[in-house]
Amino acid sequence: MAVDTTTRKRRSDERVNASPVDVLWTEADLAKRWKKSVKTIQAQRQRGDGPQYIKIGNSVRYRPTVVEEYEDKNTCAHTAQCEVPS
Repeated sequence: MAVDTTTRKRRSDERVNASPVDVLWTEADLAKRWKKSVKTIQAQRQRGDGPQYIKIGNSVRYRPTVVEEYEDKNTCAHTAQCEVPS
C-alpha cells in the first residue's frame, strides 16, 4: 500500500516538530529546516562547518538540541560579529 504525499509530508513535519528525546533528524529534515538542499548539508558536514552529527551505519542523523545550539552559536547581531573564516 503506497503512502500518499500528504501523509509523507505530515510524517516529516512531525519528525521536525517532535520533542528532542523522541527523534533524530535526517539530512533531509535539516535541509528542510534551513531551506537548503541535502547536497549543501552534506558538503557543509564534509567541510566540518555544520552541527555535530551521529553516524549510524551509513545514515547520518542530527540531534535537534545540537542543531539548535549550533544555530544559537551562529546567531549574530550585526555583520562584523559574523565574519566567515577564509
